Amino acid sequence: MKEKKSTRAGIRKPVIRFIILIISMFLYLGLGAVIFNRLETDNNIASQRQLYNSLIEFMDDHRCVSNESLNDFFVHVDQAIQTSVVSITRQSRIRDPSALWDIPTSFFFTSTIVTTVGYGNFAPVTDGGRIFCSFYAFIGIPLTGWFLLTVGDALQVYWSKIRQYTHRLTVKIPYEFARRCGHFIIYTILILTILLLIPGAILMFTEGWDFHVAVYYCFITFSTIGFGDLVAGDVHQHSVVIWIMSIAHVIFLLMGLSIMSMALKGIGKSQKTSFKRAKMVVRVLVLKASRNKTKDHTPTTLPVDMNTLNKSQV
Repeated sequence: MKEKKSTRAGIRKPVIRFIILIISMFLYLGLGAVIFNRLETDNNIASQRQLYNSLIEFMDDHRCVSNESLNDFFVHVDQAIQTSVVSITRQSRIRDPSALWDIPTSFFFTSTIVTTVGYGNFAPVTDGGRIFCSFYAFIGIPLTGWFLLTVGDALQVYWSKIRQYTHRLTVKIPYEFARRCGHFIIYTILILTILLLIPGAILMFTEGWDFHVAVYYCFITFSTIGFGDLVAGDVHQHSVVIWIMSIAHVIFLLMGLSIMSMALKGIGKSQKTSFKRAKMVVRVLVLKASRNKTKDHTPTTLPVDMNTLNKSQV
């Protein structure tokens, strides 16, 4: 009974710690989203009103320009910005006057800060927003690193099972080098499937992207490069959908980076184990070689007849 209780307690502790960590992570992201919303929304609304007033003045001064021609011009400008032909900081697609820094968008933005992805599709422009962003990242990045390491450690159980299954598959391969290559191929296919192919297939349907574009986006995201040329969630308009997609993208980021942490840690452990085995083999070979040398250099004792020796002395 005592052993069962200790086993249950040993299982409960990591689970409780994991739940507390997830709640803390989402509370921290939510707090950042609310503060960014308060700091940046007014400035964003003012900028959009200024743009709207400038467009009205332009249309009044140039009545020969039709709305269709102006829309076509803006489409070409948007394409030039996306392809970096024009060096203007690209902002997200505008859904309504306060949509750029609404709570769900700000929530997603905070996740790109703490995970160091930093797509760059929009950023704080007020002094307060920039100062807060610096302090927020200073606390959030270590917190996220701790979160990813904890989740990666929790997932090591599954990685050990994957290793066992991989060794079973490759145990009949005669050469050690060929077995290592087999392990590498299996691990690579598995990681690519979990991190790139499955999320890419999901994004292909949710975002309307081509499959290779979705896979490219996953790679740029999970490698924390974050160019910002593609950002999931820009095309959605309805507020409920925006909330769902923002939360889904945060989970997508955290779980993907946690799986990557698990894989890297598991590969590191397997490499350490292989190195220890190789070290042991070398030690055994050195010991055998040293024993053989000592056997070869031991003086050979010849049988001597004591009677013959005494006669020769006399």
